[in-house]
Amino acid sequence: MNIKSLLLGSAAALAVVSGAHAADAIVAAEPEPMEYVKVCDAFGAGYFYIPGTETCLKIGGYVRLEEQFTFWDDADINDVDGYARGYVKVLTAADTEMGVLKTNISFYGAATNTGPSSFTLDRAYIELGGFGMGYTTNPFDDGIAGETDNLGNDTVNFRTYYNFNAGSFAGNIGVDQFDTIGDNGQDGWGISGKAGATFGAVTATLYGGYDFNTDEVAIEAMLAAAIGPGTLNVAGAYQSGSTAYWLGTFANADVPAAAGEAWGIAASYEAKITDKLSLTPGVQYTKYTDLDADVWDAGALLAYTVTDGLTASLSVQYHDWSFDNGGDTNFVDGWFRLQRDF
Repeated sequence: MNIKSLLLGSAAALAVVSGAHAADAIVAAEPEPMEYVKVCDAFGAGYFYIPGTETCLKIGGYVRLEEQFTFWDDADINDVDGYARGYVKVLTAADTEMGVLKTNISFYGAATNTGPSSFTLDRAYIELGGFGMGYTTNPFDDGIAGETDNLGNDTVNFRTYYNFNAGSFAGNIGVDQFDTIGDNGQDGWGISGKAGATFGAVTATLYGGYDFNTDEVAIEAMLAAAIGPGTLNVAGAYQSGSTAYWLGTFANADVPAAAGEAWGIAASYEAKITDKLSLTPGVQYTKYTDLDADVWDAGALLAYTVTDGLTASLSVQYHDWSFDNGGDTNFVDGWFRLQRDF
């Protein structure tokens, strides 16, 4: 056998062996197509499409840590308490042939150094084309800037409502069911609404509510105007008798439902000192006619943006309760807060 024949034979043998090994080789599968999350900007910042659907989802909330304090002038019951809250909000929105379909599920857990933790459902409602129903706030939950005013009622109740928006003119009207909250002495129904308009740098809003349980009315007017380096806020409220729309709250102590006729005025100025620092002083006077009580509240809120999404703030409020039959008292309360919004 010559050299040429030997080389040809060896090459053929190698080809056979290589072919056998190639038949046993593992072949990588083609990658499956991946559906990436897409941004949904039709309903505002933070929404994204749920993969495989036309529904937009937004998840947000905050983590809040506070040191709360109360110092009384006429009693040795000063108090400082730690407080923590975690709040989660889940929103959905989608365009339908009947208008925008929205939902809101919001809840939070809270704990203090003086008691066990608690869990609270804060919102749960469905809205379609402006019509909505569920567990939510009524219009009197609105307030002016700062932490001083308390002209409205910030409780949540079961509500059936309609939102309307015509550019610079918008509002809300609905029926309230109060027997779901049970913390204000009311058990019945009410109707409430608001209407507001914006004219350049000025926004004016009018509120109204009728409590069928007590046959009394509550009204409120609110004005916000951009002036100088900030915004001036002014508000006034009146109730003909006890209503679920204005509980009549002496700062952090609830006045009984028999508070009756009352009126109040409040003002604050939210000043932008720097890009990160704002100061909001405020004042309020409230007259509880049936209780023969005069209440003055004054204070300020200082807020500083530490970094994007993290704010440190300090609220200090002074309260003066004066009753015609005696029992006057004064105290200072407030909190220092760190809050991470996401």
